[in-house]
Amino acid sequence: MAVPGTGSLSLFSIANEKLSNDYNDGDDGSGPYSLTDITQGGDQYGNGEDYDITNGFSPSHPDNVAAFGMSEFYSYDHDYAAPACNIAYQTGGVGTFDFPINLGSATGTVTIEYQAYGVPDKFVFTWNGNTYTSGSGNGTGSGFVGSSTYASTSLVQPLTTLTGVYGGSSGPQVQHGGRGTITFNKNSSTSSSNMRITAPLGGTAWWFSVSCPGMQVIGGGDGIAPSITGGVVTTVSTAVVMKGNVSNLGTTGNFTTTGTISEKGFVYLPGITTSNYFYRETPSGTFTVDVVEVLENDSTINTTGDFNEAANVTPTTATLTTANASSITTSNFVANYTPTSVGGVPVSFRAFAKNAAGTTYSSVINSSSYGGISQLGITYCNAGYSQTPIVNMNAGSIVDATGNDYQQDNTYNGISTSARTQTVTENSVPLTSNNSYRYRAVARQGSNIIYGNVVGFTAPAGYSFSATLTTGTAQYYSTVVNGWSNTYPFSCGSISNTSFNGATLTAVYWMNSSFGTDYLYIYFSSTKPSFTNIVIDGTSYGASSTWTSASSTVWRKPQSSNIFGANGTTHSINASY
Repeated sequence: MAVPGTGSLSLFSIANEKLSNDYNDGDDGSGPYSLTDITQGGDQYGNGEDYDITNGFSPSHPDNVAAFGMSEFYSYDHDYAAPACNIAYQTGGVGTFDFPINLGSATGTVTIEYQAYGVPDKFVFTWNGNTYTSGSGNGTGSGFVGSSTYASTSLVQPLTTLTGVYGGSSGPQVQHGGRGTITFNKNSSTSSSNMRITAPLGGTAWWFSVSCPGMQVIGGGDGIAPSITGGVVTTVSTAVVMKGNVSNLGTTGNFTTTGTISEKGFVYLPGITTSNYFYRETPSGTFTVDVVEVLENDSTINTTGDFNEAANVTPTTATLTTANASSITTSNFVANYTPTSVGGVPVSFRAFAKNAAGTTYSSVINSSSYGGISQLGITYCNAGYSQTPIVNMNAGSIVDATGNDYQQDNTYNGISTSARTQTVTENSVPLTSNNSYRYRAVARQGSNIIYGNVVGFTAPAGYSFSATLTTGTAQYYSTVVNGWSNTYPFSCGSISNTSFNGATLTAVYWMNSSFGTDYLYIYFSSTKPSFTNIVIDGTSYGASSTWTSASSTVWRKPQSSNIFGANGTTHSINASY
């Protein structure tokens, strides 16, 4: 039972309130009784007991400043219920006070903010057997913080002068050498904690805040700030839709009356992902771009539940690097390139809500979604037509441009940044011997076309052998021959040139074999010569080293389909020696 609010008071009963949380107990405590000890805590002045420090949360409590009087204890409640976390308290004055705080059962990072301004004060926070003290270091300080003006004052030793991340020249965040932050990992469900303030010098002022796990409170008033979390609703090509959720409106300075949210919204860093804290109070801080604020300006401000706003972010563009072509022939080349980045929409944000006690921030939410590449491939053109290969868009897709050829890599998964090779075959732009060409990688990201750097190459010298073949057919036992032959035991078709690398051609045909494997055949009148490539109708059939020797005069290669077609059709045959 608390101390009465009126009437005469008993020093013995006040002692019982401090010792057993009951003014009317009548059993606890033994003299002698020192009003100084009972008020300030301890047993330095001849007291028979070691008294607790005053509960600073009690709506009525002594100011702990001499001269002491029992009347200061009117309505004092030593076991006044510990308020919930997200607390902010700034009615700082002279004395030593305990502030018991309920952190709840949730786990996560707890953030403690404190401000001693110029006149030094000490902040000691305890939880689960752990002690976190103000000063340099993250809770490992040695005690008092404040202005260096008090460096020789014995009551505030040792003294640390701090500098913080908060700027400005006025308001609760102004830096006076006593502004600090402590964070720790609350890794168990233990809820009870305590903030002890030691403020021995006159003229002092101070405030502190203690967040719930995963949040952060910037103080400025008394009471419990709102509770808020953040998350990502969705990411699109031009924006991240941010989500905030207010689970509690907080309280006013009496820690019982429901608070009123005056502002809520988001702060975000476009184009950046970071795990560091950032605030609406510091529009620039240590970051390369300013913090952007988006307010929720509608009838839902003072409500619990979800709210959404968009962070307008310019997506980063995909980047491509084109390398030199390889394996160049007059029918194809191998393009080498790398999608060095697929782009994306990076953003870091924090949801926030503000009432009279202070502003609560959610943890930092980092969103870095892949932009993705919708199409990827190669565009090339003859340098005589255009110095810069280009493509067009048709119905949302990349297509050829006039005088340019686009060939797509249909195996690309849209997000890989590994180096790629792609065989580009002669198509709308012919690869003529000794002609120069330019090519570059090209990609589509949504509706945007992105190009790589331009790389040039020259097609090799013309073919050593060129001929036009007219298809004929012949029957050889149960097999069918398609092509040209003037060798025993059959003849069919015709060819315009038979001089091949010092030898004479006698047959070039495809045979439908009765033994299960169909082949292309090349016959010579004498010992068969080698070649580096043979091309029929623009398709390469490789060097002679990839063919099989059927005899001293014959090369053959498996081919499942008739490439020479019906009687009377014409075909180009080219070869390099």
